[in-house]
Amino acid sequence: MKFKICTKCGEEKSFDDFHRDKNYKNNRTCWCKECTREQHREHYKQNRDRVIAEQKIYYSNNKEKILKRNRSYQLKHPRETWTTGTLHSHAKKYKIYISREELLSFVYDTDSCEICDCKLDWIRGKGKKGRLMRNSPTLDRMDNKNFLAPHNVQIVCAACNTLKHTKTMAEFIDYCKMIAEKFA
Repeated sequence: MKFKICTKCGEEKSFDDFHRDKNYKNNRTCWCKECTREQHREHYKQNRDRVIAEQKIYYSNNKEKILKRNRSYQLKHPRETWTTGTLHSHAKKYKIYISREELLSFVYDTDSCEICDCKLDWIRGKGKKGRLMRNSPTLDRMDNKNFLAPHNVQIVCAACNTLKHTKTMAEFIDYCKMIAEKFA
């Protein structure tokens, strides 16, 4: 393993801790990723309005290119996209005690709905007008408490999550038994 000394913090770090850049000796930047991130944060704090204005201009001039790149990424990495979007949308309503990496490990272990075993469609996700399809993956809070944690979530299809709604798993099972007995 190769090592390099960061010219900003002075620490010796692995090559993996430096961004790639063919303009530098050894094809790595002179500042480590951590120092570079910190410098970017400081620059943003000091120049927030200017940075936002520049980003808006760049987006308006490159909208089609950006949307094409984003769509390409979504098609190549549907599970990562779903995980990030799901955590972002749930953060508005719930306390989150599960990391992106923890949820992503659930996602990669899940090919079918935890309730009905239908195959989940990670690629299409949403159908017409952005509505979820029956076999779209959704995140279910098993006991419907006001938080997301590894012991409290499961990945189920949109159809099962809609049927379960605000019921706990035990209540949902009892509900399903009642319907089955009624029509048996």
